[in-house]
Amino acid sequence: MSRLAVVAGTGIEGRASIIRKHAHKGLPALLQRDHNNSHHENSIAVYLPVPRLGGLLGNSNEQIGYIKDNLATWVSIKMDSGKTVTATVSSYYAPPREDSPQVILRLEY
Repeated sequence: MSRLAVVAGTGIEGRASIIRKHAHKGLPALLQRDHNNSHHENSIAVYLPVPRLGGLLGNSNEQIGYIKDNLATWVSIKMDSGKTVTATVSSYYAPPREDSPQVILRLEY
């Protein structure tokens, strides 16, 4: 089964530039539980692979935001129970002067 998820928090901490440079449709994203997030106990952080030195040194995972709260609870329950939830970029909208690009993920479980 699959669901679409909006990524929140894309406009802070330089995340918009990461999205503009590296996001593309079909790119796998990493979902990671953020147990230390004081704003939401079920936080799911979203990371994209970013090539280091043009890919010569592999990739580093750079955070682009969080799964929105309404879906994060559902995803965290799945992840905490040992189920695998994978994510790929379904679409994104990141014009040059936009502070908060929109990223939509397709979650598969």
